[in-house]
Amino acid sequence: MQPPSSIPAGGAAGVAADAAPAIAGHATCGAGKKAVIVGAGPSGALTAMLLAKQGWRVDVFERLAPLVDEEGNVQASIGPRSYNILLSERAITAMEAAGADISTGFDVPPLQVGWRHKLRGGPADGRSSGLPGRLKIANRGVLAGALVRTCLAQHSGNVQFHFEQELHLIDPATGVAFFRPVGAAARGEAMASSSTARMDAGDAPGSGDAGAAQQQAPPEALTAERTPSSPDNLVSCSFDMLIGADGANSLVRRILERGDSELQCRQTRDVMEFRTCVLGPATDFLPPGSPKEGTFQTWSNAKLQATIIGSSTNDGQLRCVFILPAGEHAQFQSAADYEAYLRQNFPSLPEDAVKRAAPQLLESPISNGGTLTRCSKLASRRVALIGDAAHSVYPALGQGANAALEGARVLTDTLAEVGTGDIEVALSEYSRRWLPSALAVVELTEEGFGGNRRAFTLNLKLVQLICQMLLHKLLPFAVPKPAFFQLNSTTISYAEILQRSRRELLIFKAVLAAAAAAAAAALWRNAARPALAALGWA
Repeated sequence: MQPPSSIPAGGAAGVAADAAPAIAGHATCGAGKKAVIVGAGPSGALTAMLLAKQGWRVDVFERLAPLVDEEGNVQASIGPRSYNILLSERAITAMEAAGADISTGFDVPPLQVGWRHKLRGGPADGRSSGLPGRLKIANRGVLAGALVRTCLAQHSGNVQFHFEQELHLIDPATGVAFFRPVGAAARGEAMASSSTARMDAGDAPGSGDAGAAQQQAPPEALTAERTPSSPDNLVSCSFDMLIGADGANSLVRRILERGDSELQCRQTRDVMEFRTCVLGPATDFLPPGSPKEGTFQTWSNAKLQATIIGSSTNDGQLRCVFILPAGEHAQFQSAADYEAYLRQNFPSLPEDAVKRAAPQLLESPISNGGTLTRCSKLASRRVALIGDAAHSVYPALGQGANAALEGARVLTDTLAEVGTGDIEVALSEYSRRWLPSALAVVELTEEGFGGNRRAFTLNLKLVQLICQMLLHKLLPFAVPKPAFFQLNSTTISYAEILQRSRRELLIFKAVLAAAAAAAAAALWRNAARPALAALGWA
């Protein structure tokens, strides 16, 4: 194994896979074209795979350093702190379209157990909760790392990942993006984050799990057009198309907003905050015989608006987010403060789990519970937005990653159908196709259950869903299944679900109004009018 070489202060912290032949048949509409992707999260990594499959040459730039194993393989491409997410058919179909075999090399077990714990009682006391369709569980960072490894294994000649590179400026007119090295890359140190997919001699492309000496490309091979002797160590990279996959606080989007008056963004932040921890083996909190992987468990204290949400992947550990109203996490000054709070307000948690979680919570950064992002359009000139940069949502419906990965596929499908002769026209068509669903998934999240705080309150939409589902079970031939329950289906768009969902709510309101009017008429006929007649007033 060759150790990663040092990175010069003015160079790019890049990663190149060992040379391997390109996969035949994938060079189509993107042949000879170059794409830059900002962000190596799940949507950015998947987009790189999809574009490489079409023949694009792709450079992916990520601000964070990834987690790597002892041999330098990417385990998580967006840093060590992440959380588990739910994957539906929308996400799975998109990954399969890119050639990702999630049955091997991907830690995405099926969701098998949903368990709502009681606040008081034994650690496994609670009740099973319904599982909405076929879902899988994945750690967001680990999923992104698996997509990076698969991408490099399948498309080593077309894709390079550059970690610890922060976007500085985009010039859409000339097609050049500038990046500034950060962290170890800025200090010119050997990258702890340098890693690639590795292949043994003679292995077929796409094997991905085999081992061979890794190689870090020199800076000039990665960014031949970099600005020489820049005082800010800026690195330049030319592009035919740039994709912003850099999250809800997207710098790509902010740069586009400044240069395009037609692109406007509106954001709403949740009033809740969370910290993360690992409570321990998932089976410690479930009835005997329960599986260790693919579990989803919750503890909720409605009075305090405090929630612990945990899930487990193949390692069997219950990774949790602890959600509290904004400002409350900051009041905890020590692990002992967290221990006291958990003992008092979540008494069913075992003592060893409390002691294990408290110091982790104290050390974990405080994160906002979610942000809604609405954009007026998703492309400007040769730059497009995907994932949270285009339509971030609250986590309540579990649609963030699913919409992001589906959107990546819509983008590349549009490029294949429209062609890349005029990138601006193709990206404009992507925006036209995907924007209705991008806005719809945001509206569905807000109208359905809203942010984390709203999850504690009974709202009319929830009442409508419960009533309609009960009637559907009693009269399936007369009452359709709520459109809301088709969120995970690939056969209906988010935009159509929103339209049907609003229509169902209007019908429910009309039924309620009619029922109230009938009840008032009956009350008048059977009680009020006889009473008034007895008094001689009617």
